[in-house]
Amino acid sequence: MDRLSGRFLLMWDIIGVLAIIIGFFGMALMIYFLMIGAYGVLLGKEAILSPVIPGVKIAAGLPTLGFWHWVISIFIVAVIHEFSHGVLARRYDVKVKSSGFAFLGPILAAFVEPDEKQLKKRKKREQLAVFSAGPFSNIVLGIVFLIITAFLANASYNTMDFNGMKINGFEKDSVLEQTGVQIGEIIYSVNGIKIEDRGSFDKVAKSMKPGDKVSIVTDKGTYNVYAGQYLGNKERAYLGVSLEAKGFKQDYKDRYGDFWLRALYWFYLLCWWIYTISIGIGIFNLVPLGPVDGGRMLLTGLQRFFKDKTAKRVWLYVSWFVLLLIFVNLLPWIIKLLMFIVNLFS
Repeated sequence: MDRLSGRFLLMWDIIGVLAIIIGFFGMALMIYFLMIGAYGVLLGKEAILSPVIPGVKIAAGLPTLGFWHWVISIFIVAVIHEFSHGVLARRYDVKVKSSGFAFLGPILAAFVEPDEKQLKKRKKREQLAVFSAGPFSNIVLGIVFLIITAFLANASYNTMDFNGMKINGFEKDSVLEQTGVQIGEIIYSVNGIKIEDRGSFDKVAKSMKPGDKVSIVTDKGTYNVYAGQYLGNKERAYLGVSLEAKGFKQDYKDRYGDFWLRALYWFYLLCWWIYTISIGIGIFNLVPLGPVDGGRMLLTGLQRFFKDKTAKRVWLYVSWFVLLLIFVNLLPWIIKLLMFIVNLFS
């Protein structure tokens, strides 16, 4: 951090200004999305906020987060985030009291602790640059891995055999599981429409309504079911099935071997998750809430225009309002967790 912050001084100043601009823009965007999301949850629609933990499917059509993808992604995102805070702090001669890596259960993390007394003595612009550096670096990292993922997607998907989709799991209250469909079966068509990939399956599913009769043809037979109702969206049909590509094309398996094809796909998913988690954490850190980066940015910005007492009062009101919005957005997941606990003990 010392070595980097002592070079390219103008570049760090420009990055600091960009980080501040994008930081406040992202803050406003987060408040807007949290309000829209909370309004949607209260109307019974699907939540737009989701916990990022292994085994949780963030949204239909997206892959389920695996354990090692989670651990590696969180570690990379945390290192870049904290390291950026440290570089900008050292650029403005703020002492870094401690830094290093942490082990929190299964999570590998990183930390950088600037000297808060020195930081408060710096100009407001410099303080804001330090606070916004972490989220800004995560957004940039996410964009970089989005580009990498786009290249890998083409290479990986060309090797996949998409003549049907393989069932790799069932969700809670799955109407398909109740009919006797087994994990490993290949779905070839739904309501007479050929299923070639996840996108074609989702397209058919979105055209359904709860209660519609659904005919599903697999490699084991034909199943007739009635679509269920998606939790959090009364107008959305629910089948409760998780799918994956049925495998790799035989000519690619003969040429490269199954192991290396699986390794390529695993690495592709890792890059996809780094992109997704990095963007998500970067933007979420901009929420104007208490001690997180967005909260510290808001307080510092308010102190630029108001007396300290007034600034802290406004900051506190905004923090409580944002906390309420986050709670409402996570309400469907909180209900799921409580139901899981109740079912576990009962």
